Amino acid sequence: MVKRIIAYILFAFGFIIIAFFRNYKGDIVPYPFVLCIIGLSMWIIGWYILRYGLKFKQLKAIQKQEEFIADLKENGEKITVDLTQCEIKENDYSEMRLPDGRREADLSDFEASSYNESAGEKLTEIDQTVFIYTNRHNGHEETFISPVIPRTGDDLRIKLYLTKTTSLYVDKNDRTKYYFDMGFLKREE
Repeated sequence: MVKRIIAYILFAFGFIIIAFFRNYKGDIVPYPFVLCIIGLSMWIIGWYILRYGLKFKQLKAIQKQEEFIADLKENGEKITVDLTQCEIKENDYSEMRLPDGRREADLSDFEASSYNESAGEKLTEIDQTVFIYTNRHNGHEETFISPVIPRTGDDLRIKLYLTKTTSLYVDKNDRTKYYFDMGFLKREE
């Protein structure tokens, strides 16, 4: 949210500076073109932040996810998961990507129409793996599936074997709501 406010301020001030000093003929500011360049720079930086920064809905979703996780950690049931006993499922596939890493389906109509065919696409391997933990609770068998992990199955098997255990937080009222502590995947690099 702060980035968006800063972007709007830079965008607005850049526009105002350009509009005022574009035709400035006074004697107080000896080099108005320098201020025009500064204003243009501010306008471009503001536009860039607005264009490529996280959108408000994305930020709201991230905040909601963080609140959900914090609530589960505080109020949910904590289960210690033996990672060596988890089942691993893989869904690896290949996809054509543009040289800058984007998929052609993600391009806007304008970008797709102006895309240079001679630049070519390349085949990119996409690794997707999950691990599945099965638990007995009150005489019933429960299955918990991790989020998709962008790793090969062999790489994940090694990591799970080395880590041994992690925590699973489950909502006491709705056991379909849960969160795996995946911090062990981020600590390695």
